[in-house]
Amino acid sequence: MVEDLNKEREENEKVLLEISDKNTKLKNEMSQLHLQLEECLDDRERLQSVVLGFGKCSDEYERALKRITILEVLLQEAHRLINQLESDKLNQTILQNQSLCDELVETSSQLILAGNNHTPHVTTDLIVSKSDSYYSTGIG
Repeated sequence: MVEDLNKEREENEKVLLEISDKNTKLKNEMSQLHLQLEECLDDRERLQSVVLGFGKCSDEYERALKRITILEVLLQEAHRLINQLESDKLNQTILQNQSLCDELVETSSQLILAGNNHTPHVTTDLIVSKSDSYYSTGIG
């Protein structure tokens, strides 16, 4: 009977050692898995940070594109306004030149008529034809 008990005890110790070894292996495996999980969580956090950064960059890029589009429209409007103002200025200059020329012709005619009434004078013809380049270019 003692022998049976000793045998049973040895078997139980053997089983206990096997269970203890298996438990140690499982603990080691669990520790490895925990380290892998932590690495995965760190990787996930870094990736989320990168994705968030890309999202912010994308949003900023979209805002920049919209701003560029607005500025291009404003630039086109400014060019149109400049062209219109230059055209208006040219037209105004032409009108002023025409007015000055008409005034000069009228004054010259009056002087010639006034001069003819008193004494004969040599006069210079100041009348300018509208076909002259003076009117066609607007330069005075």
